[in-house]
Amino acid sequence: MELNFKEFDLPTGISGKKTVKVDARESFADMFYNRCPGMKGHALAHKIYESDGPVELNDDEVDTLTRLVEAIAFPAFIDGLRMQLEVGGNDNENI
Repeated sequence: MELNFKEFDLPTGISGKKTVKVDARESFADMFYNRCPGMKGHALAHKIYESDGPVELNDDEVDTLTRLVEAIAFPAFIDGLRMQLEVGGNDNENI
């Protein structure tokens, strides 16, 4: 699955009606670098940080990403990730 952390849609409020595009590569990479043990976290941190647009993640990487983000990230980042994981990428109805 392709995810774009360089042009990440971040909801600006709970309704999810408005979003801003942010470069979230460093924020997501730091989550993994600081909170995900082992080489899996290290590799995923670098894969996200060093990306320059959409990055292809396998099912295991998406699962690891989703679990960590849902456990420690701010709700706006959780919802932004969910929007990218949904078909179409910007379906605010499912936030």
